[in-house]
Amino acid sequence: MALVESRRNTPFKWGEHDCALFACDAVVEITGFDPGKPFRGAYSTAIGAARVLKSFAGGGLREAVELIAVEIGAQKVSPLFARRGDIGLINDESEHGFAMAVCVGLSWAAPGKNGLKMRAVDNVIYAWRVE
Repeated sequence: MALVESRRNTPFKWGEHDCALFACDAVVEITGFDPGKPFRGAYSTAIGAARVLKSFAGGGLREAVELIAVEIGAQKVSPLFARRGDIGLINDESEHGFAMAVCVGLSWAAPGKNGLKMRAVDNVIYAWRVE
C-alpha cells in the first residue's frame, strides 16, 4: 500500500511509470525480486515498449505477464480471490488494450494519465498471487 500511496498522483510515463513497471515495482516490494530488470531503461515510447516486450517474451503484454508470473512462482488465481499486492492483466479500455495492475483490495490500480487509476475487478482478465 505504501507503493500505491507514493504513486497515487504520478502520471503515466513510458519506461518510468507505466503499467508493467508499476506491477514489477509491486513485486519488488513484496518479494525483493525485480522481474522488470531486463527491460528497465530500455524504452521510452509505446513502440519501444512493444519492441522490448516482443524480445523479452516473444509477444505482447499478455505473454510478458505470463512469463513474469512463472519467473516469480506466482499462482494464477481467480480475480475474485486476489489479495492486496497480487498482479493482474486488465482490459485497459484504451488504445493499448491490456494493462498490468496491482490489487489494492476491492479495486485494481494501474498508472493513468493523471496518476493511478482504479479499476473494478470485472476489468481483470487474469490474476496472479504474489507471495
